[in-house]
Amino acid sequence: MEERKQILVTDDEPMVTDSFRIMLKDTYEVLTAYSGRECLQIVKQHKPHLVVLDVRLPDIDGITVLKEIKQIDVSLPVIVITGVGTHKTAIEALKLGADDFIAKPLNFYELRAIIANSLSGGAKAPKTLPSPEDVITKNYLSTLKVLNRILGARDPYTRKHSKKVSEYAVKIAQELGLSADEQEVMREAALLHDIGKVGIAESILNKPSKLNPQEWAEVKKHTQIGEGFLEPIQVLHIEQSMIRHHHERYDGKGYPDHLKGEEIPLYARILAVADAYEAMISPRPYRKALSPLEAIKELRRCSGTQFDPHIVRIFIKILRKDRAC
Repeated sequence: MEERKQILVTDDEPMVTDSFRIMLKDTYEVLTAYSGRECLQIVKQHKPHLVVLDVRLPDIDGITVLKEIKQIDVSLPVIVITGVGTHKTAIEALKLGADDFIAKPLNFYELRAIIANSLSGGAKAPKTLPSPEDVITKNYLSTLKVLNRILGARDPYTRKHSKKVSEYAVKIAQELGLSADEQEVMREAALLHDIGKVGIAESILNKPSKLNPQEWAEVKKHTQIGEGFLEPIQVLHIEQSMIRHHHERYDGKGYPDHLKGEEIPLYARILAVADAYEAMISPRPYRKALSPLEAIKELRRCSGTQFDPHIVRIFIKILRKDRAC
């Protein structure tokens, strides 16, 4: 009979730990801890297969506990529980090696799926230290995951918008002959291009009428905020550049750096066209959606001023080929 995997749940609320035990008892052996010190003691003594860790504990904060767990066993999966509105804590935890996070109030179906995914590496076995490249990749993918989830939770429109923008941008990259690796960079950055909006007040993001100049100035900060989210992750220089510059204009009148023409990175020029088209054909509370033909007319009108004319021509060709217009 296959050994049941041990999961250590650390939370100072007995209702939470009891819920975990009830939900998971048919599949896993559930250990519980109610403080950071107790958690670390159990990790050392029992060597569980996975730890679920609340960031708010009565003695040691969860981020400190996470650091110590990773010193004990860097490959031990840790899922962090965060409170509402603590996305910065979740990002910090992922940078420190947490595998995933889930926000309170807990969705146990989602959590069960996250646990299964984190344990999918097979039965417990002697662990070896991962290479630095593996650690970077793991943290990179985890960060992409949490940023996307935060973005979608705050603004469902932006989540759908980013997915469609990503599809358009990859098609443009393919038509330009970019490599498979370059297309993947394009896809990932396009999914995250508006992530800086998590730092903008929801009252501004979801305002049903036109923004005033002060509000618009706040929204424009999202490119730099988004770049800042990715800045600590050294392998994401290209993605940072795309996120920062996707609202630059070909005529130099964009933001934040007023780059002009081919001073704007190619990836950002691609993203600008895909982003603008998808925004134009999507309805918003303060305006109706344009038809695909109307949006193409607008792309043509702004070709050479707002957009790279070569990329506009390629994108229109793609849309006609796909019969989107």
